[in-house]
Amino acid sequence: MRIITISISESEFLQFGFQSDSIPFKDLLDKISNELAKKALVRCQKIAKETGNTNDFKENQYENLKVVTPRQYWDEEFKE
Repeated sequence: MRIITISISESEFLQFGFQSDSIPFKDLLDKISNELAKKALVRCQKIAKETGNTNDFKENQYENLKVVTPRQYWDEEFKE
C-alpha cells in the first residue's frame, strides 16, 4: 500500500467534512465525487432555468436516471 500526502486549505477540510488527517482513498473519492455531483446538478438546474426547461427537466429527466453512489460507481468500473 502506498501513502500520498495532499495539502488542502482549512476551509476545504471543513467543507468536505473530514474528521482526521488520514482517509482511505475510496472515502476521499466519495467526498470529491459528491461535491462534483452537487456542482453539476446546480449547473444543470441553472442551464435548465436559462433555457426555459425547468419544469420539463424536473418532471421527465429524473425518472430515467439510475442513482448510484460514487462508491458503487467506483466498484462497478474498477472491479479488481
